[in-house]
Amino acid sequence: MRKLIVLYILIIIFLTSCANQRNINQFYNKYQGTENTTSFKAPMFLSSLVFGNSEEYELFRKKIKSVRVLTMRELSEQRNQMVQSDIKQALIKDGFENWFNINQDGRVINVSAQNRGNSLKNLVVSMQGADNLIFINAKTNLTEAELTRFITKVMKETDDKK
Repeated sequence: MRKLIVLYILIIIFLTSCANQRNINQFYNKYQGTENTTSFKAPMFLSSLVFGNSEEYELFRKKIKSVRVLTMRELSEQRNQMVQSDIKQALIKDGFENWFNINQDGRVINVSAQNRGNSLKNLVVSMQGADNLIFINAKTNLTEAELTRFITKVMKETDDKK
């Protein structure tokens, strides 16, 4: 009888933890399917088209489990503010830490991460223009050092092309 009670309690705990939807998922569910919005999961095998085939990029690709993208176009100023507020609240409630913001030519790029021990569990990049928004959520196994090294490499390559 005692084993049944313990088993029952464990099942209830498991089911309630599964039922508790993350705030980032609620954000996606709220906005996907709305007017001028596109939402999709990007398959990782297509990443070679974006990143190429160098060793550094290959290591980076192996550390990313999945990527979800949400794009919104033709946002009114009021809706843009509402979406930004929803993003901010979802990130705070899910325990994301703001890594950095870049403001350039009226565009804002925000990078936030959710840590699990030594690695980054989730990485969120939001890019906001005057009337559009791109929101990317990547589930990863990256360490902070690996991400910093990758960002530095990309920035160096971008500067070399100029």
